[in-house]
This record gives sequence, C-alpha cells and structure tokens, in this order.
Amino acid sequence: GAAAASHHGTLAGLACAIDLGATDVDQLWSHVPATRQAHAKAARFGRSMAQLMALRPGHVDSIEPQTIVCRCEDVTRAEIDAACDAGARDVNQLKAWTRCGMGPCQGRTCGDVAAELLAARAHGGSRERAGCFSARTPLRPMTVEALTGDFSYDDIPIPKAAPL
Repeated sequence: GAAAASHHGTLAGLACAIDLGATDVDQLWSHVPATRQAHAKAARFGRSMAQLMALRPGHVDSIEPQTIVCRCEDVTRAEIDAACDAGARDVNQLKAWTRCGMGPCQGRTCGDVAAELLAARAHGGSRERAGCFSARTPLRPMTVEALTGDFSYDDIPIPKAAPL
C-alpha cells in the first residue's frame, strides 16, 4: 500500500540523483539497501492486509439491500442490484448507471465490493468478468462562461466533503 509506495518513491529519487551524478554518489548508494529492505517489508505487509480485507464466500450474501456500498456517492446495494437487473454487465456500466466509484476515492473504497456484488448477480460469481473501474480524473462539469468570463473565486461553489 501507501507505505510501500513511499519507499518505492525514495528508491526512484535515489536512482534519479545517482543518474544525474549527485555530488556524493557513495552516500546515496549507502541508502539503497535499507530502503529496498523497508520497501519489501512494507509491500509484504500491504499484500497481507489486502488478503485479510478480501471478501470471503458468503460475505456478499450478507450485505443488506439498504447497506451503503459507495459512501462517496451514497449508492446502496439495492441500487447496484437494480442496475445489474437492468443489464449492467461490468463495473464501468455499473459506475455509469449508479455513480458508484465516481466520488473522491474513485472506487478505491467501494470498487471491490461493487465488483463482487455485480459478479454474484450477473456472472454467477465470476469476478474476472465483472472487470475493474477505469481510472478517471475527478473533475466536475463547468459552464463555458465560468471558463472564459470574468469571475471571482468566491463565485465557485465548493462541494461539501464526502463522508469518509
């Protein structure tokens, strides 16, 4: 997860500094083994946590219809089931029809559960056929006037923070 990514970024930074001929290359190289070890440890921990958090058989069946699956967009299991019944066959169709996965987290919080629900309802449990969310930049529509006209930053509405 995030800890491994931080160490990976440190390794990338060290590699860039070494490639650019930083003044004390030996000192930079001295940090590489410890950083690699920390990265490997954090990556193992991240994989273990992902395995612990994975949905187990029977978990999907226990999710009640009124349960909010996507907290960013307030999408319930009932809405996901309705979209599946209406013909949604992959998570990107589900996303377009329900807004599940369109919030600030871009599906990082709800994506696995939404895909499992879709797989159970539409594909007999085949998670691979459900797919995964396509990444999107979290932008919102704006009028042409807002883009080209005179405006004050006070005129731009700021949405409330999503309940996380």
